[in-house]
Amino acid sequence: MTTFSQRMLLIWILLSLPAAQSLVQAAPVQDPVSEQAFDQLNGQIVSRQTRSEAARRLYDRVMEEYRQRDYRAALAGFQFFLAIHGKSSLAPSARYWLGECQYRLGRYEDAMNTFSELASSYPVNPKITAATLKIGLTYGKLGQPEEARITFERVISEWPDTVEADVARKELAKYSPTGERNLDP
Repeated sequence: MTTFSQRMLLIWILLSLPAAQSLVQAAPVQDPVSEQAFDQLNGQIVSRQTRSEAARRLYDRVMEEYRQRDYRAALAGFQFFLAIHGKSSLAPSARYWLGECQYRLGRYEDAMNTFSELASSYPVNPKITAATLKIGLTYGKLGQPEEARITFERVISEWPDTVEADVARKELAKYSPTGERNLDP
């Protein structure tokens, strides 16, 4: 007999396969499977504590993929996590790291959408500062220097004593007052 976490790990491993990744990429993250529906699907009633523990184990496993720089596997893992545990306390962090995977894979439009959704859905979450900085960096990658500059200025004004503000200051220095990116070193 397999445990709930063993089944989740198997599903996550299957989703790490290239064929499954293309299916997951096409699936909208905005319509997550409810935890209750997932429990019913498995024919089990899983206690809230067990769900929380399972969410933590899955999140930690996916973060390990990210730390190993396997961004495709981590992307699939975070999408899966959000589909299963979209209402858990770890969901905002998972959404942030999903955006990081998209950014690192060069999927800037997807990253912009993910970071923007995080910022609008969780405006007081600790990840909001990092997400806002990433929005600015993503604007830069998308060739939108004025939006990047405005976003960096926002990070500096709203969170002046943070590491993110330091990064925003350095990024802002790369832009001229008109918003054009300076190419000179």
